[in-house]
Amino acid sequence: MSENARAMRTKKERPGWNDRTFKIVIVQNTSSDALLFTDESSKNYRYEYLQESASLQEQLISACPDLVFLNLPQSFVLAQEICSFIKTSHTAYLPVVLIAEQDNQENKIKAIQAGADDIILKPVNRYELKFRVRNLLHIKSLHDQLQDKINQLEQAQRKLWELANTDAAHAACIITGTLSKPWKPK
Repeated sequence: MSENARAMRTKKERPGWNDRTFKIVIVQNTSSDALLFTDESSKNYRYEYLQESASLQEQLISACPDLVFLNLPQSFVLAQEICSFIKTSHTAYLPVVLIAEQDNQENKIKAIQAGADDIILKPVNRYELKFRVRNLLHIKSLHDQLQDKINQLEQAQRKLWELANTDAAHAACIITGTLSKPWKPK
């Protein structure tokens, strides 16, 4: 399949995909790698940079991101702690990507156990990164759509339950003969 055909297929399969703006938070020790993770060609991404600090967890919560990059190679343990915090404190799906300096199998396993959705090794291939980000955000978008549908179904279920209870109460009044005025549904 040609690259153009693949791109066209992708747009058709992802309705509304290009209409949404995603917020990507990049947590790092320094600003030296900041441009490494940005895709300036995409109008769908808004970036926020956070530095390692004592208030980082509160900043992450208030940022309401759609994707988090943890670029803390000198503080891999901190990155794992932050990842764990994100995964345990957010009820919605929030993809987290850890950036690692070296291919250390033990650290990879710890990161995945902490809830990392992906691990990218330096040096970062921008082309690969672009597609990994796109795929994670697509999963996030699908998860958000599913959660919206679940909320709608729960609301419809509550409404049906109310109607069923109202109808049951009306039927009981008819059976017992205690209906004093004409019944009108709410």
